[in-house]
Amino acid sequence: MKKRDQQTGPVETKDKTTFFIPNEAHNEEIVMQLLPLHEAWSGVKLVPQNSYGLRVYRGAISLNMHIDKPDTHVISSILHVDHGGNDEPWPIVIEDFSGKTNEVFLESGDMLFYESSKCMHGRPRIYNGDYYSSLFTHYYPVEGWDGVYDKMYDLIPSSHTKRQEKEVGDTNEDAITDGTSVVEPACEHGWCGLRETVKWHGPGPSYGKILTGNGKVTELKGVPSERSFNKLSPMAANTQEVVIQGGDDF
Repeated sequence: MKKRDQQTGPVETKDKTTFFIPNEAHNEEIVMQLLPLHEAWSGVKLVPQNSYGLRVYRGAISLNMHIDKPDTHVISSILHVDHGGNDEPWPIVIEDFSGKTNEVFLESGDMLFYESSKCMHGRPRIYNGDYYSSLFTHYYPVEGWDGVYDKMYDLIPSSHTKRQEKEVGDTNEDAITDGTSVVEPACEHGWCGLRETVKWHGPGPSYGKILTGNGKVTELKGVPSERSFNKLSPMAANTQEVVIQGGDDF
């Protein structure tokens, strides 16, 4: 695997016109309000790290596959706000623990839960639309994360490693890394996993219910009622959940 200049995060490519609509006070409120949902989904007590956005993507842009910071960005979510009515679909791509590549097409109000420091994710397909806006929230376990990141490499199935070696080896091209970002230049859109994907389309199920990678809808336990949650903030109203998690139920 080749390495380029080290960077500290995902790399946005093409003609980027990405920008933020910042509201720090609102983001601090959101990360606390969404805490019960993330704890219910993950099954562990969490420490809020941050919530940021609204992030708005415009123009011809793509986001390389990457993983997030393992010390703070462990349990994460994407709350999709909206996108242009005539835009081409722009899925987020996530590789689960079994090695399958999932493309998730979010609609306005959908929330995607995912383990962002474990599951490779990004938007390698080039965006073709007017605008695409989301809000991102991150947490990490109360018990800490030291040492776990190194150990998880031992848990990667050998079949997943062999798949990557075969796909890269077919064209004698190596993957290229930029810090936590990875590109496979031999394959279309820079990611070989896009050759065969599982596609998931929103809108998701109603509040408090999650759609997991096995196709089943289940209810989150111990979360605030929809009525009480909606009273907290206008951002909470009509929120739906779509889930891609790194479990064996894919």
